[in-house]
Amino acid sequence: MKKIKETVNSTFGLLFMVYIIGIQLAIPAFTYEDIKQHDSYFRYIFVSPLVGILKSPAWPYFAINSDSQEKLSNKSVDSFFQALHGLSETNKLYGEFAISTNPRDEAAKIVYWLHATETILKSCDESELEAIYPGWGKSTALLKAGVTLAANASEKETPGVTARKDDLLNRYQIWISANSTNLDKILRKYSIEPLPKSFKEKEATLSNESVASKEGSLI
Repeated sequence: MKKIKETVNSTFGLLFMVYIIGIQLAIPAFTYEDIKQHDSYFRYIFVSPLVGILKSPAWPYFAINSDSQEKLSNKSVDSFFQALHGLSETNKLYGEFAISTNPRDEAAKIVYWLHATETILKSCDESELEAIYPGWGKSTALLKAGVTLAANASEKETPGVTARKDDLLNRYQIWISANSTNLDKILRKYSIEPLPKSFKEKEATLSNESVASKEGSLI
């Protein structure tokens, strides 16, 4: 009986030691997790460390439920943000085009990125994106149509095609600018980096002047 009691006591002692060590490891882990989820210097200094301290005693609960905490995966979401990368690259090339010493080469790169972005966007299911966040699917349909027009008419555009493309991309840009904060929250669930800074800095309400027609930028 005494031996059993000693065994129980030593087992509980070992478990308690593991628990205390787990708390020490969990504090920086939960602090870092909170920093990643909130883009705020004030929170980084004053709030995130407190979150780490308060959550750390419950680390066994979070460890047991880690499966439910796993990041989501969705091909349409991944493709959408890959397409945004393609648009960012295209915009850079548009910006360099006017000062390029080899405009033909720059134009070829623009055509390449437009077609690459068009291909990526084909993997986006508008209905899936719409189910994740209202308006996302509809705005993606605008983006798809605008990029397709830009890619197919990249070498020579008619005034009518240009106006249609500009209208589609302008309407898309208005939506994504107004919803960038909420989309960033969605991104964290899918282990994707936040929206490119260039998309966030656009004003939610744009002038009648087309985004695509502005010098040095497709969108």
